[in-house]
Amino acid sequence: MTSVLNMTMTQKYTSLSRATINRHREIGDFPQALQLTGNRIGFYVSELDEWLAGRPRKKGPEVNDNKKLLRCPQTPSELAEARQQDYAELKAKRQGDAV
Repeated sequence: MTSVLNMTMTQKYTSLSRATINRHREIGDFPQALQLTGNRIGFYVSELDEWLAGRPRKKGPEVNDNKKLLRCPQTPSELAEARQQDYAELKAKRQGDAV
């Protein structure tokens, strides 16, 4: 016997939101829906299992792994200091380009 899950159960089963499931369906990257009633769709559990098994297990390496870590300014004084530093770097770069 083949089990069918409605959209709400599919959301819980896959841990994805309805919007994410619908985005994947629009691009054809999700199992085909089964029309249960006029307004209700479902998905075969076996197809969901196949789809989940085909998903990547971990995120691959970043293209630019040498990015410097940034800490967002938390207070107005940190924000002002960050802006001042950005302006100083921009000014130094412009002066270097002008030479």
